Amino acid sequence: MKISHISVKNFKSIKKLNLDGLPKFSVLIGENGVGKSNLMSVFPFLRDCVVCGNINEVVGQIGIGRLWHNGNTKLPIEIAITFGDGVLNVIKYSIKIVCDNHKAVVEDEKLIGLKNNYEIHNRRGVCAIGGNVEHIDNADAALSIFGRIPRYKSASIVYNFLKNVRVANIETTVVRSGFPKDSRRISCCGDDLKSVALNMQEKFPILFNSVREQMRRALGITSIKLKKLPMGNIALLFAKDKKIIPEWEISDGTLILFAHYVLLEQPLTSSILCVETPNLSHKNLVCLAEAMRLKARAKNSQILSISHSPGFISALRQDEVFYVVMEENNTIVKPLRGNKEIESCSVDIPLSELYSNGFIDAVM
Repeated sequence: MKISHISVKNFKSIKKLNLDGLPKFSVLIGENGVGKSNLMSVFPFLRDCVVCGNINEVVGQIGIGRLWHNGNTKLPIEIAITFGDGVLNVIKYSIKIVCDNHKAVVEDEKLIGLKNNYEIHNRRGVCAIGGNVEHIDNADAALSIFGRIPRYKSASIVYNFLKNVRVANIETTVVRSGFPKDSRRISCCGDDLKSVALNMQEKFPILFNSVREQMRRALGITSIKLKKLPMGNIALLFAKDKKIIPEWEISDGTLILFAHYVLLEQPLTSSILCVETPNLSHKNLVCLAEAMRLKARAKNSQILSISHSPGFISALRQDEVFYVVMEENNTIVKPLRGNKEIESCSVDIPLSELYSNGFIDAVM
């Protein structure tokens, strides 16, 4: 299953938004402040809600004033997602959250399942599920409770999808930390990069060889080795042109690119991987975009990215790009696919140039 449609109301900077037709690999472009990052943050917010269960706890960690649009808690936050398998099966999940006496409450929660019937309908803790009525806390997401029970098939599908949402904004300042952690999945900021890479090298050599091959194509790196040192930290060594390059001589850009290839090859699959594009050279960004496209197609997952980088955008296809703008205080997401003017010009001019010179903004 993959996300085919999402609508959002009154969430962070987003007053109202609809996004339809998300492909396996999609990229949001647009000026700063139009809502790209806030749209992407919808997915980890829902993940935290279903993993924690109690929405008030999740909202409390973020802050009511930061979560509601313009701090206006008189209007509900509404999020609706349609899941499809690309053929016939469709599941629709929606949740409406209100602020009641400074507490987040589930005003309405619905899940319409594979057989086009209500599998869950939760109103302030009165939950109709499987022909029965269950009473839960009015701040609890019913999906978090019943999605863990296999007999509720549609709920289980959506619960497991949201539970496996992953977000990555890998930071240069933290990827060099080297003490091992018990992890097979790279963290959102990459502070466990070497632990994950070492585990991959030892237990998933085919995946690690794929990382090596990507680094060879992008940077001419001929060998990558990790080893645990007696003090417990991890050494990372690259080889290029028969020269061994220890970690302290590896550039930040090389390390960040390595981190993203490890992220894409990690052995635990994400349902949707949200990635902030790093600041790398043109060639490296082209290689990264191509790797993301291939992984999205090969794995049972979607990849959603945000980019301002011309190098990355130049490697994209028209049907992969969504242009985000703010119009009359609304965040609008416009797919580039189907736009004949862009299609005609992109034959000779890269999308990045059409974006940089304002052509995309003029015709969308």
